[in-house]
Amino acid sequence: MLARKGGQIYDRGLEFARELTGRSAKEIALRAIISDIHANLEALEAVLDDIARQNVTEIYCLGDIIGYGPNPCECIDRVMSACKVCLLGNHDQAALFDPVGFNVSAERAVFWTRKTLESGSGAAADRRWDFLGELPRVHREPD
Repeated sequence: MLARKGGQIYDRGLEFARELTGRSAKEIALRAIISDIHANLEALEAVLDDIARQNVTEIYCLGDIIGYGPNPCECIDRVMSACKVCLLGNHDQAALFDPVGFNVSAERAVFWTRKTLESGSGAAADRRWDFLGELPRVHREPD
């Protein structure tokens, strides 16, 4: 939750959660949700840096790690290492299968991304394909 005071914006997320639940900071699990990275490594790094300053304990990615941007391999690697949960986005799926329902520009981006991922070799490239191939479309938290 953000609060404004004197023209300055302050993040009150943890403070608000403590007030709301009566729990200590150590008992509260803050989750960050990211999505639509689209292979933009600079933006992903900026978001992850900000998340690191927020006392976040878990990061969930809602998909679309790849597509459009120039760094699909690096973005997959960062998401694999940073996120507890990651879902399959339509651009991730399109790189694995066929870009159904995509406009011409998006379709070109999918084919370029696929070519970039396929140009890699070795264990790192295999791990990326395996990671994408195992992403679920849905995640349910246990009760």
